[in-house]
Amino acid sequence: MVKKIIIFAAIVIIIIVGLTFGRDKAIDYYKKQTTNAVKKGNYQLAVDNYSKVVNILFSRSSSDYSTIAMLYYNNGNTEKAIENLNKAIKIDNKNSEAHKGLGIIKQDDGDLKGSIKELTLALKSNPKDIESLLARSRAYRLLGEKDKAISDLKQVQKIDPKNPAAANALQYLE
Repeated sequence: MVKKIIIFAAIVIIIIVGLTFGRDKAIDYYKKQTTNAVKKGNYQLAVDNYSKVVNILFSRSSSDYSTIAMLYYNNGNTEKAIENLNKAIKIDNKNSEAHKGLGIIKQDDGDLKGSIKELTLALKSNPKDIESLLARSRAYRLLGEKDKAISDLKQVQKIDPKNPAAANALQYLE
């Protein structure tokens, strides 16, 4: 009887280990496929592949929601992007990528104050995020808040002194 239990336990362990390795290989495969699809600009395929990663994991982290949201956004599905970014923030209110994504979307939609709010939240969690600083600077500039725009651009230059976007925008503003 004990021998049967030990054999059964060994079989279960072997199955679990096999499934885990198979699962990890599948996750790696679909992540690579997602990356390849993004490189080719095929965001629908990227969404499809990353959705498979999320489904294999059986759980959705804040990071997973942020990633799939931006894939949806790049595929032109702003509604699904916002839905997933809000889910990411609900899980982790300090997710800088989710706040940055919402900030960029709000800016594209003309909600400059909403954009600044989201980008500021992103920068609280990741103060050296050049994309958030550049986007917030643009929103400030569009609102006519030149000094705040310049301040963000100078912060970008502290982080990356050779950043061409910051240099060009500063030339324009100064």
